[in-house]
Amino acid sequence: YKDIKIFYGTGGAHACINPGVYDSDEEYGIYDVDIDSLYPSLAITQGLYPEHLGPEWIDIYNGEIVSVRVAEKHKPKAERDFVVVEGFKLAANGSYGKTNEEKSWLYDPLYAMKTTISGQIFISMWAEYICENIPDCTILQINTDGITFRFPKKYKESLIKLSDEITSRCKLTYELNEYKKMVIRDVNNYSAQYLDNKIKHKGDFEINKELHKNPSMRIVSIALEKYFFEGKPVSETIQEHKNIYDFCMRLKTNRDSIAQYVTLNENGLHVQDLSKTTRYYISNHGGALQKYFIESKKVTGVNVGFVATLFNKYVEKPMEEYDINYRFYILEAKKIINQIEDYQISLF
Repeated sequence: YKDIKIFYGTGGAHACINPGVYDSDEEYGIYDVDIDSLYPSLAITQGLYPEHLGPEWIDIYNGEIVSVRVAEKHKPKAERDFVVVEGFKLAANGSYGKTNEEKSWLYDPLYAMKTTISGQIFISMWAEYICENIPDCTILQINTDGITFRFPKKYKESLIKLSDEITSRCKLTYELNEYKKMVIRDVNNYSAQYLDNKIKHKGDFEINKELHKNPSMRIVSIALEKYFFEGKPVSETIQEHKNIYDFCMRLKTNRDSIAQYVTLNENGLHVQDLSKTTRYYISNHGGALQKYFIESKKVTGVNVGFVATLFNKYVEKPMEEYDINYRFYILEAKKIINQIEDYQISLF
């Protein structure tokens, strides 16, 4: 639809324009519309509930979780309670997610799929409603509960009017944001700069990740932000950086495998078994990392072609003494840049 392929899966509707850098200018703006708690809100407005829990579920779910979060989110940003907004988001979305987990007391896959399909239909209807009524409208992204458009700025009020109409008809609420610039690799990996110059990062562009996410190679995300929004070469950012933690990476194993550190000494190869979680960074000298799979006895390399220094224990010293292999981190940043810029160049 409108030259963009929309994928419908069990998690929701997703679509993304080709990789590239997309700017607003004097004539065109970039607008992002996002439904507040889409799946929980749709379930409530349509009277959906896990069959074994009965309709009482709706009153509890809405009154004690969803409505509390939505009300807090619609306060001015300076007045919002972050714990309420994010905590109740987890409670609302987590409760929905558990309805599709067989071992959960909330399990009801029919309820889950009714909710998901309703969300896909609504998002598709919303995208179509905007595109058919606003001239020269381009969809940049569709991501489960929101849509990002680029179109002439003179139609901004039309976007608000049309979105108000369709969301009120479906008893939903939404949030509108405007971007100066978007750097897009795909629907899950992008950066978006607001009008006040603050930047939102997703996926490989994230700098300050949530605690449950892998924080490896923070320096790469920092370099990407500096490159795309300040024009600073990634090599300069990476080589000038003074925080060793931002170069660190995480290696995790489970009960099926063992992390190993392989070095060479006078007696030959020395293989050291590591703990379940290992922190390290890529260095000019050091050992090779690998995973040994217990049942199959197979070995797979980690960061093949590079050696690493273990860093589970912090040792303070001048940055140059850490012996960081800056080339590795520069290459990692340029891989992402090339995926965006090479594709954009190929279009012309």
